[in-house]
Amino acid sequence: MPAQLNDTWNKELMTALDTIESEIRKHPKIKYVRNDDSIVIVPANESGFEIVFHGEETEYTVHYKGWHEHFSNLGEAIECIKFGLSNKCRLKEYSRGDRPYKWVVEYFENDQWLDDSETGFPTLYIWKKKNVIVYQNNLI
Repeated sequence: MPAQLNDTWNKELMTALDTIESEIRKHPKIKYVRNDDSIVIVPANESGFEIVFHGEETEYTVHYKGWHEHFSNLGEAIECIKFGLSNKCRLKEYSRGDRPYKWVVEYFENDQWLDDSETGFPTLYIWKKKNVIVYQNNLI
């Protein structure tokens, strides 16, 4: 990446991190760690999931455990973070044995949970028992 573009991106990333940190501070019960290029939101308990915001080379990525989504628009990334912290979102993690292989984000609408999107990869452990764990932050 050319130096000028890199400098511009670094400034945008710092602004993005400042903006997200400002939003998080509105909710004192939310714990987080800010790094040079990311913010990690720590789950409040074992039933919650970690949310990571990361910026790299003109795009932002939001992770909910193994699930992730890429964004070119900061506002959409922030909305994704807020959604992950809300009681309208939950994350289902599928595993075989102790090896997670699929994560499904769900949203609550009309008194039911509906699939939104998923991230996953093939598993070689098809003979092991399938497990599903549901996580929810419910912080905002």
